[in-house]
Amino acid sequence: MRSVFPGLSAQFNFIPNQNANYAREIVDQASKAGSLAGVILFIPSHAMRVYFNQSGIPTFVEGSVESDLTNLCWFSYDQEQIGTLLTEWLLQRGHRQLVTVMRDVWSIGEHLLHDGVSGALGKAGLAADALQVRSVPSEHSAITEQIRNILTQSSNPPTGFLCRTELQAECVDEVAHELKISKRIDITLCGNPQQSNKAKYVHVVPQIDARERGRIAATMLKALAQGKIPEPRGQIIPVELCAFAKAKK
Repeated sequence: MRSVFPGLSAQFNFIPNQNANYAREIVDQASKAGSLAGVILFIPSHAMRVYFNQSGIPTFVEGSVESDLTNLCWFSYDQEQIGTLLTEWLLQRGHRQLVTVMRDVWSIGEHLLHDGVSGALGKAGLAADALQVRSVPSEHSAITEQIRNILTQSSNPPTGFLCRTELQAECVDEVAHELKISKRIDITLCGNPQQSNKAKYVHVVPQIDARERGRIAATMLKALAQGKIPEPRGQIIPVELCAFAKAKK
């Protein structure tokens, strides 16, 4: 980013529960200090996207953005490709009953992800009942209860899991060990692991490195700061299975 914005300084903030009102307070403080040149949001909630779209503040989003939020620029990892690659990996491992475990609130990314999953299942000749879809709050007890129900209350329980978050993946792993069926189950992670180089679950990585992604974000943000609309306003980042996933095939 400094290659585009020399002398850039950044303030990092964690917004509890993606609270747009809390974000507004941070923005007001920075604006009063005269130090706010732009904002970068990482996978923000819909309320956050709407607020910054209306704020007039140059804003870049890492994550999917609705087409009507025309004041934001963005890039997103290719969610459809993520769904396709992880589903194909599970099918290659012999799984024929899959389940996606998603957050309780969906955005564009979840829909695109499922387009990829469905496409891969259809290409393999599997019927619609080869996939179960579950949405759960981001709480350990809620996730484990849902996973336990999935694995114990079906005559043909799924053995291939696509989890949106690392917490969900950990909960699946925990319940599978508790039920002594962990050897029959494979878990994939549709989101980003906390440490890619030490990832426990099969996942994807972007084909563009972090330095280039930073340059893309800064270039778009600079255009907005100059009153211009970046062209293109958004970019899909292609992904590939990580080395860990390839080694496990």
